[in-house]
Amino acid sequence: MSNFNSTPKEKNINISREQIGVFKLLMKYKKMTLKEIADKQRVFKTAISKRVKKLEEKGFVKQTISSDKREKVIMLTEEGHQFYERRQIMLYEGMMEKLDINEEDMDELYIHADKINNILKKEEKNDG
Repeated sequence: MSNFNSTPKEKNINISREQIGVFKLLMKYKKMTLKEIADKQRVFKTAISKRVKKLEEKGFVKQTISSDKREKVIMLTEEGHQFYERRQIMLYEGMMEKLDINEEDMDELYIHADKINNILKKEEKNDG
């Protein structure tokens, strides 16, 4: 079975699924500490430190001192934002190609997937 999460163009850039998880969190929350990222991904802070270091080496994230100066805050750089947006477009186009559907059908598929996702989130909240 083919993987919808990779595209031929993207394979030149070595980004792990875990690093993409960091991207998604930073896109949503803008600025986060290592501890906050670790808590959201349910891993140890040392694992997040390694992920962030690799992303920082690629120029995708930067660390700044937080307002209380006790911990560093991680945020995406402009290059990080651009990379993530390009990646999302490549995934979208790659999925359209793999499914052999047009853009209108793809948009409809995403709308339905989003509805399913929202239903599942509601059920999680009710169960928790």
